[in-house]
Amino acid sequence: MDVEKTMEFILAQQAQFTVDLNAQREEASAEIGVLRNHLGQFQEIMMTWVNRFEARAQQCDDKLNQLTEDVHALVQVVDDVVRRGNGSHPA
Repeated sequence: MDVEKTMEFILAQQAQFTVDLNAQREEASAEIGVLRNHLGQFQEIMMTWVNRFEARAQQCDDKLNQLTEDVHALVQVVDDVVRRGNGSHPA
C-alpha cells in the first residue's frame, strides 16, 4: 500500500469533513436565527395580550369599586329611611 496515497486520502477525507461540518454549522445558525425571530414575534404577541388583560382587569376593578360605592350609598339611604320613619308611610 502506498503511504503517500493513504495520506492524500486521509487529508481529502478531513477536508470533506471540514466542509460538511461548516455547512451544518451554517444551516444550524440559520435555523437558530429563524427560531429567534419566531420567539421575538411570540413575545410581542404575548406582551400585547398581557397589556390587554391588564387593561381589562383594571376596568373590572374600577367598575367593581364603583359598584361597591353605589351599594354602600344605597345601604346608607335605606338605613336613613328606616331610622327616620321606621319604614312606614305616613297616613
